[in-house]
Amino acid sequence: MPRRRTAAEVLDGAGDDDGRFEINGNRIFRSLACDKPYKDMLELWAEYQNRNPGASIHDLATAKRFMKQVAETSRGNLKESPMIVNPAGERVRAPTLAYIQLRWQQFIAMWPRQKGNEKLAGDLTESVYHYIRDVLRREIPLSLATRPIYWFTLERFIVLQEHTWRREWSLSRHTRTLVNDHAGDLLACYTSGRVGEHHESSARRGSGRGLLYRDIVFHVIRNAKGNAELIVCPTRDPKGATLCPSDRPEGNLYEDMQPLYANPVLPFLSQALADGSFVRYKSWSEIKEIPVPLKGFPIELEIHPEKLDCPVLQEVDGDGPQGKIRTAGSYAKRLAMRGRHAGFDGNIKVHDMRREALVKADENGYSIDARMQFAGQRDPKIFNKSYNHKNRVSGVDSYWGRPRREDHLQEIRASNLKYKPQLLHWLPAKQRYDLEHGPEFVSIAQELADLQHEKQQEGLTGQEVCNLTARQGRLYEEKRQLIQMALKAWQEDPQSMPPGNKTGVMDPQTIFFERTRRLDPVRDRLAENLFLDVPLRSETGDMVIEDMIRLCKGAPEVAYRPSCRPTDKGQCLVEDCGENMERLRPDQRWPHVYKCYREDLIRQHGFAQLCYICDEWILGRPPWIEHCTGHLEQPETLPIRCEPVNFRLTVAWPGYCITCIFSQKNADERLRSWEYPNRWKEHVDRCLREYWAASLSSRKAVSCCDPRCQGDYATDYDLRFHMIDWHGYPLSRSAPKGVSDPAKGDVEPFTFVYERPNPSSGNVPPVDIKLDCYQKAPTSSDLTAPGCGDLIELDTQAGVSPPPHRSSPGMEALIDPWLLNEAAGSAASLEVTKEADVKMRARRDADGRLRPLRGAPSSVIELDCQGLVHHRSRSRSPASNNSDGRAQSRCFSCPTHGGDAQGPVVRKRKRSPHPDTTQKCRRVSERAKPSRREQSSSSQHVAHKGPPPELIDGQEEYLVDRILDERIVPRGRGFSKQYLVKWRGYQQPTWTVARLLDDTKALDQWLA
Repeated sequence: MPRRRTAAEVLDGAGDDDGRFEINGNRIFRSLACDKPYKDMLELWAEYQNRNPGASIHDLATAKRFMKQVAETSRGNLKESPMIVNPAGERVRAPTLAYIQLRWQQFIAMWPRQKGNEKLAGDLTESVYHYIRDVLRREIPLSLATRPIYWFTLERFIVLQEHTWRREWSLSRHTRTLVNDHAGDLLACYTSGRVGEHHESSARRGSGRGLLYRDIVFHVIRNAKGNAELIVCPTRDPKGATLCPSDRPEGNLYEDMQPLYANPVLPFLSQALADGSFVRYKSWSEIKEIPVPLKGFPIELEIHPEKLDCPVLQEVDGDGPQGKIRTAGSYAKRLAMRGRHAGFDGNIKVHDMRREALVKADENGYSIDARMQFAGQRDPKIFNKSYNHKNRVSGVDSYWGRPRREDHLQEIRASNLKYKPQLLHWLPAKQRYDLEHGPEFVSIAQELADLQHEKQQEGLTGQEVCNLTARQGRLYEEKRQLIQMALKAWQEDPQSMPPGNKTGVMDPQTIFFERTRRLDPVRDRLAENLFLDVPLRSETGDMVIEDMIRLCKGAPEVAYRPSCRPTDKGQCLVEDCGENMERLRPDQRWPHVYKCYREDLIRQHGFAQLCYICDEWILGRPPWIEHCTGHLEQPETLPIRCEPVNFRLTVAWPGYCITCIFSQKNADERLRSWEYPNRWKEHVDRCLREYWAASLSSRKAVSCCDPRCQGDYATDYDLRFHMIDWHGYPLSRSAPKGVSDPAKGDVEPFTFVYERPNPSSGNVPPVDIKLDCYQKAPTSSDLTAPGCGDLIELDTQAGVSPPPHRSSPGMEALIDPWLLNEAAGSAASLEVTKEADVKMRARRDADGRLRPLRGAPSSVIELDCQGLVHHRSRSRSPASNNSDGRAQSRCFSCPTHGGDAQGPVVRKRKRSPHPDTTQKCRRVSERAKPSRREQSSSSQHVAHKGPPPELIDGQEEYLVDRILDERIVPRGRGFSKQYLVKWRGYQQPTWTVARLLDDTKALDQWLA
């Protein structure tokens, strides 16, 4: 034993104070985990002093006035708090008493931490505290409401897990997020851990503290049945145990637990095997081969030294795990989101799971010390104050001396968190329409348009552009908040169930997984196997672990349908092709496999069609018609929602037309599918308008074409709302944002009307085509039809109300009254540009309605909607050599009856002019004196004559000879793909957008 050192020897060993450490007389305070709210109070006091020179916080009256201003400007966010009017005249939620008291406590705690400040006197701080509690509470008034607390009972845990694995539609950036979420749920429920004990807490941001591999131990033990069993012991990192590692509580999770979704070992074992964390074991089969150890001598699975400091729950992005620990905020947000999606009306928090776990531990008879150690608590009063339920004694049983009953108490405890399985997660079309045409939404949209126009002005500095962009971001956030507030109010409305359908709520999100599960076999198997009551050491358990490991490693970039997959070597399944999928871009892989395999089947059998409902190839037209008839005879197999769905760059569900399905057409026509959304939108819009027009002639109220729906609709936009909500029809954005009430004669929200009045009625002049200032312009097909040289007349008489709206097919372009007003004042043509479009929107009335037309009646017009109207048509003329793939502005003669009329001329875009109309175009252009660009455009069309388009499926289409080149060009905020196309019969190739060449052999040959 060494000799004991003297005091002098001890001090001599310390050495002299050489200035290596700074030592002063400043007071040392306890460090703050999050000092931002404390600093905010000091900033408020500094601003108060600037407005009140000479103010001192040591003065009691000044301290009271300061806290009164803080309370008056605070806003509450609890819906239980009453609405009050603040000094600025705004109606806001009243702040809570506890919040204002907390703000005062933060101020007095931060004040002495600043250099030169003395600690506030105790009588001053106490007096202000009582002033807030007794005086301000009544004057402002302050709310006594508290945030609702929930107990996440077992039944709610089951509902959450079923939703997570069987219905959750939010696609995370990596599939490992599902496993992380599942592990976090089990840790919170089985260990009562706080969210910051397994994830990186916001109070420890950047510390990397949480559940690491050094904090988790895997044991193989001999259980009571004499079998080998895997035990996982995670060690938590609670608050207050930073300097006392021995106080960190440990958990114990065992393998023998069914069903598999409740097995606590499964997610941690899967992540460890996916990360390669074990030294000796690389797979689950190797771990199962470990012999049964002796009783009392467990076998520990050693963690690789390089993995000890790696987190178990890692942050992931599109490329996979990042090696950083997952933050508590990331898990908490996803937990609340999953709870909302599952149907709970409140945000689920980790503390709700912890609260239920501690109540269960207390009910199961564990001692107070054991429960406190399980919870990581040091004060026994905390449980009764913050965790225990206030109703745990059955007074009836106690009074009558009956046996103790607890089942009804658990039901009462679970009633706080309400469950609404029919909760909608999207705003119905009618409510969305009303919101977007409300004053707040319209004003935001107008300001966004003004900002966008202002950003396009020349001479702006970089800082000015940044300021405009920041303002746009804030406006977009305001729009998002308006939508969220409207959705929340709709969800809380007890009458929020959409009418007209008795088959259940057709929420597009809730059925997303059912549509895509065929393309995701890993999650498809987990959705079934996880809920089987089988042990982990079984064939099903082995499959579940392997699928969990696949989720941890990530899903393939492209999903394929089971009926059309590449070979195991990643090659096209057609032997003559054998294209390696890795050589193609991800967005080209599925189209190549599908088209190549379909063409190969057609060569062999003459006909091949994929049934997306059954995911089965039907060979031969008669078998296909018979197959379609079988589906039509079984309505339960027919889709209700008909919009196309893509999943990982593959068509998971094509578009269908519900109008065609329940029509009298042939079976194959009724069950026709559309893989491309643009063509599907055009078809269903045309069919819906035809159905509405045909139904009006037979009845007053129109019902949905689907007999599974119930309810009649008096107007076509009511029917459109129903089709959007229940059948997934597209929500058109063509309506002007200022329109608020279609019933008062405004333009309809979705379908704009074009009428051909009866000349013999006497109400209108005898003309072929009539335009009302509230109606739509004729389409290009109307102007090229027989009689296209007839008069296009505008009814501009003042005081004439617009006719009642009835749906009519073929409408594509909206003529804005402002455009016609400007044209009425000038005999020259008006070129519509982007600036004019912005100006047009600004010239609307304050209420957002379209202005009535002012001008002379019977005015000859020449329509040009370039920059204003963007109609997508497949029948674009190859002769219009436009580098960006858009149509040229063309002119058409509109001679009047009985001579030329003197009036304004407005040009109309023509997408696919017939070559015979070029002379008319030149004659009108000479009268209107067009610009040089227009003259060159007209002469170009004359020089490049070619064959007329062919009529295919009722639309004019030009024949593609071959594709010469491709390119990517900027478009808006993204990019657009174009092909250089050589048209049949035309000499000069043109650049054409890629979507117009879908389903063409030339594109297939180019991609091959």
